[in-house]
Amino acid sequence: MSRNRFELLLRFRHFEDNEETPDNDRIYKVRDLLECVVKKYKNVIEPDEYLAIDESMVPLRGRLKFKQYIPGKAHKYGVKLFKICDNNGYTYINWCFI
Repeated sequence: MSRNRFELLLRFRHFEDNEETPDNDRIYKVRDLLECVVKKYKNVIEPDEYLAIDESMVPLRGRLKFKQYIPGKAHKYGVKLFKICDNNGYTYINWCFI
């Protein structure tokens, strides 16, 4: 696939109507897709006996209302996520406290 074709497809990909924007939901455009993916993964894998709670920073330099600045991290700007993982490294749940 050519780069121009990829950029054209990327430009017209939408999951929600922009006219019906809720005021309190900041990720409304991808919420339905995210819930569908999480539902599918819950049916496939069951958690092990030992789980760990971990935090990670998704690097982001763009504009976002819930972006955080943490000077001690390797990526100082980004979105902080909390997640539940098993000993194999599989992530079961991601949380982003907005």
